[in-house]
Amino acid sequence: GSVFCPLPGSDRPTRALLKEIETLEAQLQQTELPAEQREAARTRLSELLQHGDRIIRRTAARALANVDIEALEAQLRQPELPAEQREMARSRLEGFLQQDDDIIRWKAGSALADVGDTRGIQWLIDRLDQGDTTMQLLAKSQLERLTGQGEEWDRAAWKRWWKAHKDDPSLTRSREGRVSDFLKVDT
Repeated sequence: GSVFCPLPGSDRPTRALLKEIETLEAQLQQTELPAEQREAARTRLSELLQHGDRIIRRTAARALANVDIEALEAQLRQPELPAEQREMARSRLEGFLQQDDDIIRWKAGSALADVGDTRGIQWLIDRLDQGDTTMQLLAKSQLERLTGQGEEWDRAAWKRWWKAHKDDPSLTRSREGRVSDFLKVDT
């Protein structure tokens, strides 16, 4: 007898559902898609959250989170967004930081930092000594990209930088995509 044990997600129905999830996510990312089609795609992904296969559930949850995180990040990039809506979008992104899924947490924390939110920057600094090595390297790389600083810095140097700059009102996203091109950083 065969002792072959297929990998999770390797059977044909599961592959078809994974492909469907990918398609639904892509549809939801299309802003020009009619509202009824977007709602149908979101409803189907929500249904898949109840699927018997954990891989399908996790992938559907990630797809929904991706769409929401990207939409919230785009909203926060609008300079004319009223303060109340801005805070609501930030709070929703912070909610994703409480998810069990590392990938969802990473995308939310990274999005907060990308839009210059100090809570996202703090979250990245916290990742420098938490989680696996990959998460730590991603956090360091993201901090370097956002600030243009710290290539040779260790966790302690980043914490010193944060302590010195977390209340700095100039800690806002610049046109070049960095948190600030104007910060003087001393290690």
